[in-house]
Amino acid sequence: MANDFRISEHPHLKFDRGRRVRISFDGRELGAYENESIGAALHAAGVRIFSRSFKYHRPRGLFCMSGRCPNCMMRVNGVANVRVCMEPVREGAMVKSQNSFPNVSHDMFSVMDRFDFLFPIGFQYKKFIRPRFMWKYYERIIRETAGVADIPDPDATSPSTYPAFNIKRDVEVAIVGGGPAGLAAAISASKAGATVVLFDENFCLGGHLVKQTSKESDAGVYSGLRGFEIARRLLEEIKPIKTLAVYPETTVSGCFEGGILTISRQMSFQELTPKATILALGTYERTMLFENNDLPGIFSANGARTLMHVYGMRPGHRAVVTGHDGTMDDLAVELLEADVEVAAIVRPTADKNAEKRPAQLSNVPILSPFIVKSANGRKHVDRIEVVQVRQDGQPISGTERSVRCDTLCYAGGTNPAFDLLFLAGCRMRYDPERDAFLPTTDRNLQSAPGIFAAGDVCGSRSIRETILEGSIGGLSAALHVGRGGKTEENARDDLIAQLPK
Repeated sequence: MANDFRISEHPHLKFDRGRRVRISFDGRELGAYENESIGAALHAAGVRIFSRSFKYHRPRGLFCMSGRCPNCMMRVNGVANVRVCMEPVREGAMVKSQNSFPNVSHDMFSVMDRFDFLFPIGFQYKKFIRPRFMWKYYERIIRETAGVADIPDPDATSPSTYPAFNIKRDVEVAIVGGGPAGLAAAISASKAGATVVLFDENFCLGGHLVKQTSKESDAGVYSGLRGFEIARRLLEEIKPIKTLAVYPETTVSGCFEGGILTISRQMSFQELTPKATILALGTYERTMLFENNDLPGIFSANGARTLMHVYGMRPGHRAVVTGHDGTMDDLAVELLEADVEVAAIVRPTADKNAEKRPAQLSNVPILSPFIVKSANGRKHVDRIEVVQVRQDGQPISGTERSVRCDTLCYAGGTNPAFDLLFLAGCRMRYDPERDAFLPTTDRNLQSAPGIFAAGDVCGSRSIRETILEGSIGGLSAALHVGRGGKTEENARDDLIAQLPK
């Protein structure tokens, strides 16, 4: 099996990998490309175990590829707990694994997983409380075998490695999130005359659109285009805007009283108080519950799509697709287009749309109604166990079967990324139809004084609705700070009238 998982040809995409550079991983020199993340480059080199769980030292691999999980935390250039799926490759980067001995692939402390019954929650406070004078010795041993990483060395990072960044202080509108809603908001607010900054934690803008190769049928003026093509169109629109500053690889970690934003980029931290803020935060994926769902080789749908469509890499060679939403067929087709064999699609409900299945899936086995019971493998998934279920979701004994694979991708649905909305004081409501908490907004998408919410974080059902909300939020924020006039008000009213009732 080849170690390099990079895709050489794709039916829809061409990959600009950039200049070839060298990085090191645990003392081993590896080749990479400057347009890759460190996590993607390690995956391409055949690395599958990226970290160990802090207590039982279970192996963990790439999963979400969006910085939402702790599976890929490593030490980069002396800085601990860096999520390497989000950290771009830089020439000479020194990457080291954490919380393992002697290394992350062969960790002697993984034996603790075999004896987990001896180490229940809080066992250290009960087993080692006596005699008291021994605690300082016990504590040192416990700290060496558990935890995540050592305290970073303050002298480990030079200013040239992580240069400081400066944000314009006369900002009128700040946008958090560079997906379709955030880009549409940036375009409309800037055209209304506002000075705008846009922050996104990824180093390529476009949100989930850059990961989509399927055509969008409900995207307004962009209908008929593939997701990545829509993202490209939006990015072309923001390029010539002089009153817009874009900050990729930048995290907004707080939105507090008075509209104060706390912002971090690499090792620099700043505060900003714009006159209005648009939170276009998108969503993050739900996990699925089954035995050993943390094994390396198990990916969320967007994690697999990021590897394939952003970095041009196969998540594996033989995959199983499962989930709870309607994108499983799309994901299976995308895996086939990336030259990944799809061993099966596991559906938890009866397949009622078999006649509408894409032609590419005609030879792919459909297990329905089945669920994943467990993933199996010592350091990496090598097969999964599935079981048939009744209409009420309960497993039927004796229907278990095994499917050989090295990759499991699941589309488990999404939750709105509402963290900053709560911090900003926005009122939230539970929507039973979407099974999610959504912000309460007025018709202009204002959720709190000077705080606007738009896009998937509000429960948008389509790209068309997401872009409409972004444009409405951008115009509303510009009008809120005193920019624009009657023309912008009329344009906003026209857009509001186009939203689904």
